[in-house]
Amino acid sequence: MKHSWNIFKQDIKQLMTNWVSAVIIGGLIVLPSLYAWLNIAASWDPYGQTSQIPVGIVNQDEGGVINDQKITAGDELVKSLQKNKDMDWQFVNHEKAMDELENGDLFAVIVIPKNFSEKLSTVTDDEPEKAQMQYYVNEKINSIAPKITSKGASTIVNTMSSEFIGTVNGTIFELFNNLGVEIQNDMPDIKQFEKFVYQLEKDLPGIHDEMKNAQKTANEADQMLKEAKAQIPEAQKLTAEGLNTVTTALAYVNSAQKVVDQIGPRIDADIKKIQQTMKDIDAVRTKINNTKIDTTAITQTRDQLKKQTTRNIERLETIEQALTALHVFNKEKEWDAANSKLEPAIKKVRQSKSDLQTTLATIETIEDGVTAAKADLQQSKKQLDEVALDAERTINHLIETYQTTISPDVNSELATAKKSLTEAQTMLTDLQTALPKAEAIMKDTSGYVHEAQSGLKDGLAQYPLIKNKVDELANKLRKFDKEIDLNKVVQLLLNDPNSEKSFFEEPIQLKEHALFPIKNYGTGMTPFYAVLSLWVGALLLISLLSVGSSHKGDSSPRQIYLGKLFTFWTIGICQALIMSLGTIFIIGVEPANPVYFVLFCVFSSLVFMSIVYTLVSLFGDVGKALAIVLLVLQLAGAGGTYPVVLLPKFFQIINPFLPFTYAIEMVRESVGGIIWSKVGLDVLVLSVIALLFIAIGLLFKKQINKYTEKLLKKSRESGLFH
Repeated sequence: MKHSWNIFKQDIKQLMTNWVSAVIIGGLIVLPSLYAWLNIAASWDPYGQTSQIPVGIVNQDEGGVINDQKITAGDELVKSLQKNKDMDWQFVNHEKAMDELENGDLFAVIVIPKNFSEKLSTVTDDEPEKAQMQYYVNEKINSIAPKITSKGASTIVNTMSSEFIGTVNGTIFELFNNLGVEIQNDMPDIKQFEKFVYQLEKDLPGIHDEMKNAQKTANEADQMLKEAKAQIPEAQKLTAEGLNTVTTALAYVNSAQKVVDQIGPRIDADIKKIQQTMKDIDAVRTKINNTKIDTTAITQTRDQLKKQTTRNIERLETIEQALTALHVFNKEKEWDAANSKLEPAIKKVRQSKSDLQTTLATIETIEDGVTAAKADLQQSKKQLDEVALDAERTINHLIETYQTTISPDVNSELATAKKSLTEAQTMLTDLQTALPKAEAIMKDTSGYVHEAQSGLKDGLAQYPLIKNKVDELANKLRKFDKEIDLNKVVQLLLNDPNSEKSFFEEPIQLKEHALFPIKNYGTGMTPFYAVLSLWVGALLLISLLSVGSSHKGDSSPRQIYLGKLFTFWTIGICQALIMSLGTIFIIGVEPANPVYFVLFCVFSSLVFMSIVYTLVSLFGDVGKALAIVLLVLQLAGAGGTYPVVLLPKFFQIINPFLPFTYAIEMVRESVGGIIWSKVGLDVLVLSVIALLFIAIGLLFKKQINKYTEKLLKKSRESGLFH
């Protein structure tokens, strides 16, 4: 420590005895202060000089009409701006304004279009249109000026909006005044309307029930009509088909009658032949009975009987075929009644044919018996006689059945069918004619029903809303009667329109309260420029002053580091004192806590000097470059001019690690008003940073200097570095 102190004393002695060194050091002490003072003074009150910013105003407004009153909002705005000194308003035409804006003679141009007042006058229309002003700005001239002129344009818009709102509201309240007079005159009608609403509220449920019943009836009628209409095409189809079927059936009946008429004579002829055959059989039987037993005669008689029986069977088959054909014809035409009469006759014919076939078989049996047993001939004659009698009875019964039952019944059924089909044909023809008329009537009726349904549906659909609105209106009327005196409302509407207009021009006033008041913009920027100047002062010192010592042989690198650090600290303290005191007494900044402002500047200088000196002491010219890099990063990322949250993400990340962040915040507390918890944190972080750099310098100076000296020597060999 003694050697370090000796190095420090020697530097001070050299400074005191060498006037050139003293002058240079004096300049290094004052230069950072000049940097801070000039920047603070330059930014002292820039927004107080906006009256020198030229802004062009182009008024093209042709006026408008509101409530039969002509308005010229553009002219009113020009008159207002002629009295306004916030900016240097230049009233020019459009062409000149745009030329001067492009050339930079105007910072911005505001154009009031031709339809400006016309658009404002649409406020009383169903669909009002917003008026627009065109704002042109030359952003190339300056980065701040567009923000200032934009604020001026916004102020103009707000002022115009406020005045327009006041004018419109004045007109509205004039209307309210007239409305109050009318309400006062219409008070009896209003009371009558209240009674009507209350009565309607009472009657609505009953009306709703009646509408529902009517809707139900209409729906049923509609369904019936739909079903009937749906059946019309089918009915028309069926009627047409039925008419065709009846016509066809009638033709078939006529055909069947012709068939019966044709078959009848044939059957009658066959029956006569059968009757004649039966007479022949009876004659044979008589002959058999009168014939003496003679096998030859029996054989002849048997052959004759067999021949006659076979012939009768063939005739019965002819009758069966005729009747079967008629049965098939009736079945195809679905004449079940005729077939019910015909089927027993067919069965009877078949039975008779079967009996004759049995008789024929018996005759053949008798033939065999004659040869085998003539002794039984007498018995055979008897059997043959019995067979002949049975055949005669069967044929007689068949003839009787046909003549008394089959033929009359078939003719009767055909006549009945023909009559029924003729009547059905007449009915279907009439129905076919009536169906289109019925369809037209149903169509008209359906239209009326649909109209009724639609009306009822809409009415019922709107009923909840109507009921709700009527109830709501009735409740509001009751509430209004209970809570509000209509006479007082009338008196309110009759208030002075001019007083109401004045209120609505500025209904809300903003009362600003500064928690930590800053007198002007320059004072607000003082923490940033003060801290920046201290870092610049440190850079100036390490650029001109040596970090080494002429007593290297007597002192270790650690002792040299501490001795020179004391020298740099001393000069840094002087820089901070002159800068801070000059800021207060020369520039006129008024910190909330002047003493702490000075102390915090001195403390910041010591921290910055420790950082910069350590970097240069350890790394030489590389350390100077690192100090400049740190300066650049801190200018952008410390939040001295813009809030940190507005900075890019990279600078938001490095912000907590920058010494500027805590030094600016600490000095800002002394300027605006101290919160000691924040100051304590800033002092702690800066102290840790300073001690960290000092510790690195003390511990690693010797080792690092070995490498930096080699690098320095190598770089000088190139002839490019001193």
